[in-house]
Amino acid sequence: MDTIKPGTKIILSALIFFSLIAATQITPPDAIIGTYNTENNAAKIQIYKKNDAYFGIVVSGNEKIATGTIILKNLTYKSNCWKGKVFAPARHSDFDCTVTMSNPNSLKLVAKAGLITKEQNWTKLQ
Repeated sequence: MDTIKPGTKIILSALIFFSLIAATQITPPDAIIGTYNTENNAAKIQIYKKNDAYFGIVVSGNEKIATGTIILKNLTYKSNCWKGKVFAPARHSDFDCTVTMSNPNSLKLVAKAGLITKEQNWTKLQ
């Protein structure tokens, strides 16, 4: 029976170590669920799951966006992020967006309209 060479042991150990690190950095799909303050505390958004998609509804709005407005639509989880549509109240339009969790208590929302990109950071309340 062949023995494992010392150099091979180091390589195998490194592969196992980096595989464990990569596995711990994956955000679970339901991690996005909760209530968030938008940037500058302009509104509170509750993100919930319906079937296999995630949605965000305004639970506390302001003069620009009414309570009850669905602001995030059909977000689907893939490759550690959620993709779908975000409603821009100022333009009364939906735009493509990508959401990632910066950490367990905040998310980054990036909306794209052609060459224009807008980014917001939201803080999780619960």
